[in-house]
Amino acid sequence: TMHNGAFIPWRSSTFLIFLSACLCSTVRSDKVDLADWSSNSWSVTVDGVMGGKSSGRLEKTTSGVVFSGSISLDGGGFSSIRRSFSAKNLASYAGLWVEVDMMITQTVGVTIQLEDSNTRLAAAFAVPQDKQGTMTSSVFLPWSSFAKQIRGRCNNCNIDPSAIDAVAVYILYQPGPFAVTLRNIYAVQSTADIPVVTPVIPIMAMTDSDVRDMIETSIARGTIAWNKGQPEICGAIYDCTMWTIRKASGPAEGVQSVAVAATDMAKPFDVNLNEAPAWIYRRGFDTILSAYNGVAPPRESNYPAEAAGTWAVLAMGRAEAVPRTNSTGAGMAASTSAEISISGSTSTAPHTQLLGMGVYALAACAWAFGV
Repeated sequence: TMHNGAFIPWRSSTFLIFLSACLCSTVRSDKVDLADWSSNSWSVTVDGVMGGKSSGRLEKTTSGVVFSGSISLDGGGFSSIRRSFSAKNLASYAGLWVEVDMMITQTVGVTIQLEDSNTRLAAAFAVPQDKQGTMTSSVFLPWSSFAKQIRGRCNNCNIDPSAIDAVAVYILYQPGPFAVTLRNIYAVQSTADIPVVTPVIPIMAMTDSDVRDMIETSIARGTIAWNKGQPEICGAIYDCTMWTIRKASGPAEGVQSVAVAATDMAKPFDVNLNEAPAWIYRRGFDTILSAYNGVAPPRESNYPAEAAGTWAVLAMGRAEAVPRTNSTGAGMAASTSAEISISGSTSTAPHTQLLGMGVYALAACAWAFGV
């Protein structure tokens, strides 16, 4: 919260010093630090408790911590860090501000879990990709976004912000190595207490080949999360990817028009509460990939009502103006690994369930990976 001293009568230096101290105290109370990285109160938990083979470690830095490790889908699929503390009454706060360093290689889905005396509920967001690895990203997660139990099912559950007593960070069902630099986890009274407009998405130069690789990688990672019962992670990865394409410089005009149409259409929805964004973005991805392949996009009937309409075709316009690009195989490799891990064979079955409803996604998924 910003305070403007221009309206305060000038009385004395003593008064101003006292006032300055009060204002600083007020600013500090606008945020509650749930991370407290200096407290040595964080612990690492991996899926070994379930017979899994994932790993995790925590390293302090001058700006926060690096949470790193590797995720294996053999027997588990997660790595986490957790901190418990005396219950905090955050009822007058609006939600969490999370600040992280952007990723150099690929978009990563992160899940934040809050605990009260009765339940543990989580919300997901994605860390964007920045080729230089020099930028930070911030997201705001309102209390209402914390509606998912990582394990089990909780219908119509709500976190009690007046009794928060633990926070945890998970990397779920995204196979391979990861390293996420976490800077801040604050409870804030409003988004006005966050020094940047959220979410922070990088503006970077991308070729159409870059766009294709990013889409295929995101689809492969989102597929696994969705099939593992974590649609919010899939939606968060897709959302971050499409916004990155929207803000990039370099892709074909039709490609960015689809990204604009998809992000505008998905904007009213919270990926943590609604599956519509994942469907909208998947149709946008398929439309872009079809243009790169020089073939017609999948039929509208392949998608549920949330993604229906002529928006994707109209946004693409003249598909012949989009350059033909070839897949590098990155997405295919990730998806093949996912197939083996999930189904025990190289069947395309997991792809048909990419968004949980094979009847809709069959043509789109087979199509996107050239099956």
